[in-house]
Amino acid sequence: MTSKQGLAVTQYDVAFLWRLLFRFYDTQQDFIAQFKGLMHRAETREDALRLLHTLKGNAGNIGMLDVMTKAAELETICQNPEANYANALTDLEAELLRVLPPIKAQKETQKETLTLAKITQQPVSTEYYQALTAKLYELLSNDKLDADIVAVELEAILEGTDKSHLIHAIRQAITRYDFDTAIDKLNILMADQNS
Repeated sequence: MTSKQGLAVTQYDVAFLWRLLFRFYDTQQDFIAQFKGLMHRAETREDALRLLHTLKGNAGNIGMLDVMTKAAELETICQNPEANYANALTDLEAELLRVLPPIKAQKETQKETLTLAKITQQPVSTEYYQALTAKLYELLSNDKLDADIVAVELEAILEGTDKSHLIHAIRQAITRYDFDTAIDKLNILMADQNS
């Protein structure tokens, strides 16, 4: 991936590009093991091909053209059930091993920064908390990926409380682009704040 391609996808929003890259890392870091496991059984071969198609699409959506190309090559070979796809899978794995470690390193750096922010965090007013949940609801209702920015802040606020599992579930749903589930969980969280 070139930074130019990725930035063009996000209209030159660097923070948004990193969020997309982190989401890609979270959803694709175990791709090779999952794909191999599914391809070894005839009854799950279609699942493997769907997984591969998703990887190809996600890579293309964020400007990882080399990953997308290797995934497309593997996908073409796998259309023939008798074809030997080992070399194409090795090529894709090599490309993933090239792009995933820098994303992981940046993610860990950001995690350390957030941990330091939590240590120095001051109590949050009820009004601010309610404004955050309302903003999150608005973003989720409009299927906006920026919802994850607000969810991260809420996650820091709720860490260590009996509601932390709800915000974790919301963030996981956002990662899967499952905004309906995220809204369902947020409704529970908002009902709790009003009770």
